[in-house]
Amino acid sequence: MDQTPARTVHPPVLHQVQVQDWPRDREVPPPETTLDLDDINLADPATWGRPDIHGVLWRRREERPIARDEHRSTGDAFWSFTRWDHIAAISADHATFSNAYGVTAANDRGAVNAAEGTIISMDPPLHTLMRKVVNKGFTPRQVRALAPAVNRRVDGIVERLRQQPTGPDGKAHIDYVADVAVRLPAAVICDMMGIPEEDQDLMVDLTGKSLTPGEYGLTRHDIPRVVAEIDNYGLALGQERLADPTDDLTSLLVTGQIADQPLAADQVGPFFRLLMLGGNETTRNALSHGMLALTEWPEERERWIEALGTEAEDEVAWSAAEEIVRWASPVIHMKRDATRDVVMGDDETGRVEISEGEKVVIWYPSANRDPRHFPDPYRFDILRDPNHQGGFGTGGAHFCLGANLARREIAITLSEVLRHFPDMAADGQYRKVRSNFLHVVAELPVSYTP
Repeated sequence: MDQTPARTVHPPVLHQVQVQDWPRDREVPPPETTLDLDDINLADPATWGRPDIHGVLWRRREERPIARDEHRSTGDAFWSFTRWDHIAAISADHATFSNAYGVTAANDRGAVNAAEGTIISMDPPLHTLMRKVVNKGFTPRQVRALAPAVNRRVDGIVERLRQQPTGPDGKAHIDYVADVAVRLPAAVICDMMGIPEEDQDLMVDLTGKSLTPGEYGLTRHDIPRVVAEIDNYGLALGQERLADPTDDLTSLLVTGQIADQPLAADQVGPFFRLLMLGGNETTRNALSHGMLALTEWPEERERWIEALGTEAEDEVAWSAAEEIVRWASPVIHMKRDATRDVVMGDDETGRVEISEGEKVVIWYPSANRDPRHFPDPYRFDILRDPNHQGGFGTGGAHFCLGANLARREIAITLSEVLRHFPDMAADGQYRKVRSNFLHVVAELPVSYTP
């Protein structure tokens, strides 16, 4: 008898580009939703495919900021937090809220997921010791040193865009995700890891399968096999680097030590996988959301274009990158497990008693639009200041290792795209992946004059 799990087939999640035109002297109102408060379930991936998702999050954050959500298929429940202050407090308190039992809301203890065995699924002090092994590959100085390599990769993307055929309207029509957003971060992290050019498409394919299996006709039951393929590739490359070290991140992994001991194979493989996942998928999603936001907020697009070639260019580009990450929130949630009984909340939000062993889930897209932390949060503003966005995490031990690299890739890529193709814009409908873990734009049709 065939024991292959049946795949759940979901219809495409299609959305329409919505051009915004809100005057600066008027705050953008919060979006609305047709869902009643009691019908909101953030555990359901279908909720995240709704066009009114930010209205859903507004209602939950303002009316029930601490709530219970439940997986309808399993009955598995967890506590949901949607306000910035709560999420920042949970992120900072690793002694009470542990990463050690997995970081996705959909998984029970022991279930295999893309983060299995990585430093994301570790608490300090082990997490801190492991992180130090590759920290020097992501220092601000090291990331600045990568700028020429990033520029060369972006120049190659621009040249390919120039060569695209045009239609009767005189414009080229492409999928921005496949032709721009995927290409840069994948190439950069592969270069940093020391992966040969001929293997880079394979690694991009495997990382995509591990995070969004449904996009490849797979199910979550295929994830262990895909994870093993990534880990085994990393181990094989690591063996080559042990014999002949270079200046890449894989060499840092296999030559690094913790307590005067080299990393074991079951540490090297998952660490290699984490660097591939983080360096590829999240920046790709931020780049896709960035082009979409610049289409829907044309005034912000013009502000960026006007800054190109001036003394303000770098400042505007870096500020815009920060706002794009806030707007996109490429990682939708992280899960923690309570290590002790704890009370959360106050008189205004209501207090809840969380028992040891219960799951706690923090929702970054909601935190990044919390009006208590961001004035006029529903406005995309490339010069937002201050902008302590939580798209890389809201602080604590697990703040994104590659945040500086991601900022640089976003700033350089979109600056060059706007410089060479100032009329590039999203065109019509775009497709998102149905997920409550990653905020993935799967297809983004754009048009432009080559």
